[in-house]
Amino acid sequence: MQPEGLGRLFALDKLAEGPFPEHYEPMETPLGTNPLHPNVVSSPVVRIYEDDVLRLGKKDKFPYVGTTYRPDRAFPHLDQARAA
Repeated sequence: MQPEGLGRLFALDKLAEGPFPEHYEPMETPLGTNPLHPNVVSSPVVRIYEDDVLRLGKKDKFPYVGTTYRPDRAFPHLDQARAA
């Protein structure tokens, strides 16, 4: 809250990485690039050892991504439509 009683969306002198939080792809991403920020693929704070990089699969061998994401948590109306 600012002294005039209003909030501000952009606080350029307060944030280190920009006006909005940065999105980083996970280390195991099959994309190869970050669609929102092409200069950085994964988070710069993540460290991965060279031995572990050699053990990771390649995207041509593992083209599918498994997730625990549940659409009914993001869209609660889906449960109601199924019950009817």
